[in-house]
Amino acid sequence: MVFLIYNYFYNVSGAFMNTLILDGIFQNNDVTLTDNSKTTLDYIISKIDRTLFERVILLQTGTITTVPDTVKNVVIENKTIGVILKSILKESKNSDNIVIHTSGNPFFDIQYVKTMIDRHEKYVADYTYSIGFPDFLVPQIITPNCLKNLITLCGENQEIRDDYLFYAISKDINSFDIETFISKHDLRLYRISFGTYGKPEKIFLDNLLNSISPDTTYDDLVDYLLKNQHLFYTTVYGAFFEITTVSNTEPIYYPAKNSPDVFCDPVQFDRVLVTLQTMNPHIKIIFNGRGDPLRHPDFITMVTSVIEKKLELIIETDGYCVTDNITEALNDFKENITFVIKIDAFSDETYKKIHNGYDLNIPKAAFTLLKNKGFTTYRQIVRMTCNEDDIEALLKNKDMENLILRKYSQYCGTLPDRKVVDLSPLKRFPCYHIRREISFTPDLAIQLCMYSNEKLHCTVDDAPDVYKKEFISQTKAEYRECCKNCDDYYIFNF
Repeated sequence: MVFLIYNYFYNVSGAFMNTLILDGIFQNNDVTLTDNSKTTLDYIISKIDRTLFERVILLQTGTITTVPDTVKNVVIENKTIGVILKSILKESKNSDNIVIHTSGNPFFDIQYVKTMIDRHEKYVADYTYSIGFPDFLVPQIITPNCLKNLITLCGENQEIRDDYLFYAISKDINSFDIETFISKHDLRLYRISFGTYGKPEKIFLDNLLNSISPDTTYDDLVDYLLKNQHLFYTTVYGAFFEITTVSNTEPIYYPAKNSPDVFCDPVQFDRVLVTLQTMNPHIKIIFNGRGDPLRHPDFITMVTSVIEKKLELIIETDGYCVTDNITEALNDFKENITFVIKIDAFSDETYKKIHNGYDLNIPKAAFTLLKNKGFTTYRQIVRMTCNEDDIEALLKNKDMENLILRKYSQYCGTLPDRKVVDLSPLKRFPCYHIRREISFTPDLAIQLCMYSNEKLHCTVDDAPDVYKKEFISQTKAEYRECCKNCDDYYIFNF
């Protein structure tokens, strides 16, 4: 009890020592705001109360070149969790509290931050964070002792995650005293992110700052975002390509094929990739759809087109064409490729029902081969009434590693209802797929989304404007006929 009273009066006297860490680890460059005169760092520094923070540290990997003189610039060797946590601890020195704020976010509500620090100290918390706000809008607070424990928990963790602090805490969350600040409106469903980690976030920030001051408080900002959801559309995050209609097993969770075999033209595909990369230099490319991408005669050429542009590629396949020759041909690309194998069952009997009598051992063998060759590989099960018992069997057998459970889609009403449970949000909101994705048929026509056959009849260059218009209509609860009863709008990929 004496200790608690001592800490409380220590707080009132202002004797606590705080370090502010400006996290620029995942920021790709200097971020100049729309007036082209100030960077996000300039705005943050202008709001800092120097009586509150003993030192201000910019932690980055060398991509930020313009650093104010009042900030200590610390460049770390890599972005792995272990290195980040150790660097923060080293720079915090004898501080009582470490406040971590994203350097690419100019919204720094100093009064809110003071309130967070006061509560953090009053209740002797190890860690203080917020819930319901957009990602990376509100700072986090941690004590050096807690940070030391996290370093022990994580060891030499080689993972790279922008949510490294909460991820580390969650490894043993019940061992820490945690204080939580809750937003008056829960915006997590909208998947908004502050921090300019990439072009989409930079576009969002520019659009936002064209209509609101960076001096806006967190609470007022939340109100504003809720009333101006049209700002959420930025550019494409992921591009989905069905590069062929040829399927090996024709599973029941895809609409029946009603056209001749079609193969995407690899030359035209490469041109589309070039255009997409101008929209988002870090766009994710996904080979998916009813056809199996490995059935494309120029599959290796098309994979090479993606990897040469330093883009990440996800390949969804039934595994029937995965061979030693394929793994050898892709061996140099394995760092940038993720395979998703359509397993869909625990028992061979269930697999045959879903995949028209085909053999479960083949995708199982494909998964094993790819894993053994060092490829990042997942198994996927589309959850339906016919394989719910199989999912339970996987759970009982503790066979859930590298397993993706995917929601069943009726493809805008073209398939019967086989879903196990309705997980739709209570209140409809604009579609994630419209806001974040672009979907191509094998002839490189652009679809409304991967679940709809509706074509947009536009060029790749014009697609963002078309999607944006569609998204804005949905913010007004104006939906196309095929979208009105859709329940895939809340399922996101990227």
